[in-house]
Amino acid sequence: MSFELITGGHNSGKTRYVFDKIKDYAKDIRRECILIVPDQMTFQKEKELINHLDNQGILNVQVLSFNRLAYVVLEETGGLKTESINDYGKMMLIRKIIHENRDKLVLFKNHSSQQGVLKEINNLINEFKTCNVSADFLSSVKNTLNEEDSFRGKLIDIELIYRGLNEYMDNTYLDDLDLIKLCSNKISDSLLARSATFFIDEFLDFNEGELELIKQIAIVGENIYIALNNSNDDFYDSQDVYSIARTNIKRIKDMADNIGKHINVVECGEVSCLAIDADHLSQHF
Repeated sequence: MSFELITGGHNSGKTRYVFDKIKDYAKDIRRECILIVPDQMTFQKEKELINHLDNQGILNVQVLSFNRLAYVVLEETGGLKTESINDYGKMMLIRKIIHENRDKLVLFKNHSSQQGVLKEINNLINEFKTCNVSADFLSSVKNTLNEEDSFRGKLIDIELIYRGLNEYMDNTYLDDLDLIKLCSNKISDSLLARSATFFIDEFLDFNEGELELIKQIAIVGENIYIALNNSNDDFYDSQDVYSIARTNIKRIKDMADNIGKHINVVECGEVSCLAIDADHLSQHF
């Protein structure tokens, strides 16, 4: 298995390197290639890839987002037995939970009809799921606080609502965050995933769920190539947005070490006037 991490600055040739690799693999019609990009870029990258391959279409190459990959895998493995739910549906469930548990709640007992509060609670729970924060973890934090601490009251309410939402959704509803988690558990059963070569491009950062899915892909997939931005400026603010990408590179390397995969780092160094201008803007503005 080949595990490559392609790094470089702006317009350094990372995407061209990925496209060239796809072109080489796609020559064998029996080999499946999957390019994973952010949701909003799938159509654009598919168009660019077709132009790069000089073909009228692509038969054995799929351009997907993480969510779409999850649907493809679960359709194959039989995991899509629950109904999908969006944020508005979850807000309705949260309203029902608050109304049913108003005698147990400390701060949110009278807020079941306030859309702004419901939206913020849903966003908070989504953030918990993204960062793999469980209701049990909230409970453990709550138990370390004093009884008179106002923050403890908030945690009591959030934990109760979080647990209630999980109980309603368990084996009944599935949101996008749970979809990726379920895909991570099922991807080892996917014949497509086991025989495909994966390419990941155009991401600045990965959340915990996506990183776990990448880990499972690296375990079961045939090959994996990941392209990440890595500015060459040694003097950068720790709060700079590009330090996120550098941290991500370390996370990918650590993940490869944890699963016993040797990772080959490829540094793209193609320089253009546009790349110089973009690097200057990212470092000084």
